[in-house]
Amino acid sequence: MSILRKIGIYCKMIRPYNLFVPAAIGFTGAVLAQGGFPALDRLFISMLFPVLLWAAGQIVNDYLNLEEDKIGKPFLPLPSGRINKYEALMISILIFLIVTIATAYYSLYGAALVVIIIIGTTYYSAGFKKRGIYGNILFGAMVASCLILGALISSDKISALIYLVFFAILINHTTLNLIGTLKDIEVDRINNAKYLVQKKGIRISIMYIITLSTLGLILSLMPWILGYLKETYILIPICSYLFQLRALSLFKNSPTVRNGFEALKIYRTASIPLYISFTAGVSGVCLIAAGIGALVFTISAEILQDLITEEPVKIIVPGDNKCPI
Repeated sequence: MSILRKIGIYCKMIRPYNLFVPAAIGFTGAVLAQGGFPALDRLFISMLFPVLLWAAGQIVNDYLNLEEDKIGKPFLPLPSGRINKYEALMISILIFLIVTIATAYYSLYGAALVVIIIIGTTYYSAGFKKRGIYGNILFGAMVASCLILGALISSDKISALIYLVFFAILINHTTLNLIGTLKDIEVDRINNAKYLVQKKGIRISIMYIITLSTLGLILSLMPWILGYLKETYILIPICSYLFQLRALSLFKNSPTVRNGFEALKIYRTASIPLYISFTAGVSGVCLIAAGIGALVFTISAEILQDLITEEPVKIIVPGDNKCPI
């Protein structure tokens, strides 16, 4: 296999359309901590390191869930045999080490946080994600930690504003993770996963998601309510919330795997502008600049989503042919 072909397979493996989420969160952390745009190199690193951690974490997730993916997603690089699992593991470990050491150059606290993120994401992938809402919360916390990492790289300090936005992102991404389980409902049922949707059913799960989305909206507005940010950003969280409700109604009206994918896509698309919107409330950062940033991140994610789309979930039953759900 040629090097270029292998690189292409790894790019598909890390789901590049998801990488705009940690980049957006790291960007926001850097701007909020600095009270404006930091030096270009620190702004870039604040986005790059969360992206690298996410990419390596995705590889580890596929490595730890290889046997399950052989049942539900045999087309992925590891279960299909296109990538050697030990090679993939070594690459992810190397990325983790490089990011940890490089972060220490900017912030020792940041390096410690990187270690926590690595442990948390690995623990999540190793099985904690099947622990219902607790797994969803852990995932949300690890994603929201990209905000703190961006802040530490930018200014090596954490303010009350950063903590407020951290909890808003935590709740929002916990909800996003819950929606992600909807598209795999049949595969997870066969694998005896204990996600919320398996325990409570679709109707109750959607009620949980709506409740968390509403809480996420309230937390997103708290920096303005408490006077930490200007009111210029508040329209974006409200619009994002409405898009999230649209995503839920799509799946609720027709709970199919395809609609589960579409609901996740809509929710993720709404989350990226939400995460960047907080920067529009900072003095010295205009709404237009934040809007352009959100637009670039969102459109790029959408383009990659269309170019590299996960295939429909399939279940392999021993003795049967592959049958799409």
